[in-house]
Amino acid sequence: MRYLLLSLLAVGLVAGVCRGQETENSVPNKITKLDEAATEFSYRGDAAGLANMLTDDFVAVGANGTVVSKSALIARMQPRRLIYKRLEVTDRRVRVYGDAAVVVGRSIVEFANDTNGYGGLYRYMRMYVRQHGRWKICSQQISRISGDVPPVRTD
Repeated sequence: MRYLLLSLLAVGLVAGVCRGQETENSVPNKITKLDEAATEFSYRGDAAGLANMLTDDFVAVGANGTVVSKSALIARMQPRRLIYKRLEVTDRRVRVYGDAAVVVGRSIVEFANDTNGYGGLYRYMRMYVRQHGRWKICSQQISRISGDVPPVRTD
């Protein structure tokens, strides 16, 4: 049920509202909700949900410096070769500049692929742009933070 609600929320937010209906204070909240939905789609391996949130010319820069296009990112997600065991975002901050917004956050990640498990602390930056009244992610960069992965909170 939670997944369905997040999907509906993301579709509604991506569909957007008329620019005149947005207020200066509502945009950071809208971007935060979109960013939460993008994180959830990544965690669940929902390639279609995430693809709907990305611009056609989306590009990501990974922690090791690799550059990945939208089609390559979605292709990696579809066979579920990469499975998240943990994906927690903290310290998310949103700044809006007209038709662009930047989100900087910290994430705790544990995931596995076909042969190995990985984990760590990461800092990410996502760039959102408003195109035809819709907010979409046009770019993101991920950087590894040194340190051990904190234990899972049980509270």
